[in-house]
Amino acid sequence: RILRLQTERWGMCATEAESGPAALQTLLSEASCDVAILDMQMPDMDGLELAARIHALPHRADLPLVLLSSAGSLRDRSDARWQHFAACFTKPTKLNQLQQALLLALGGLHTDQPVKSREQPVARLADTLPLRILVVDDNVVNQRVASMLLKNLGYRCDLAANGREAVTAIERQNYDLVMMDLQMPEMDGLEATAEIHRLIPEGRRPRIVALTANATDHDRERCLNGGMDDYLSKPLRADELSRKLRSVMAGSTVK
Repeated sequence: RILRLQTERWGMCATEAESGPAALQTLLSEASCDVAILDMQMPDMDGLELAARIHALPHRADLPLVLLSSAGSLRDRSDARWQHFAACFTKPTKLNQLQQALLLALGGLHTDQPVKSREQPVARLADTLPLRILVVDDNVVNQRVASMLLKNLGYRCDLAANGREAVTAIERQNYDLVMMDLQMPEMDGLEATAEIHRLIPEGRRPRIVALTANATDHDRERCLNGGMDDYLSKPLRADELSRKLRSVMAGSTVK
């Protein structure tokens, strides 16, 4: 209940399962699931066994998993099933550790150590490529994932919840790069991009990278034909984000 209430406070939609078998049944029936938090000590099926079975399910092989456990059970890492977890944190649950574990899992950063209260930056791309960045997404969790990944690269970003807010922000100040979600209320990413091209002269216009859960050739063509400079697939991953920042700002667009 604590985990559900806390994740809901962050704008997530949480589903509970009281056991390993119940979790497997939920994942078989639920159409959408972005991340799962598993307890280590459970009767009949512990967290390691459950993780292995989840990743054996159809369409769940890449589901990010986070482990919740007591400190003592995190010492022995000889079991190969540990590789199923993107992050882990210890009881009693601390909110900053839970948040960072979820950000690590959703951002694609893998760690085999318990999440500490503070993470050290994995790179400082901002030192060699300083950028003013605007992240546009109506989902609070997606905003936080993008912000955390950019922070690890040395950037501080501004946020907008929809395309209309993004256009207003870009009219007020200059940005080098806009990370633009496609599906948003009030004004979607393609509509906002068209408005930016209409209002902002080319010399002041930021590079625009689409954020999309779709990876089909048709969706990629829509992004590029709609005036965007490139695209990133969700969930965001640190290495891909770093590579994309470099290529887009160098003027190299993947088509």
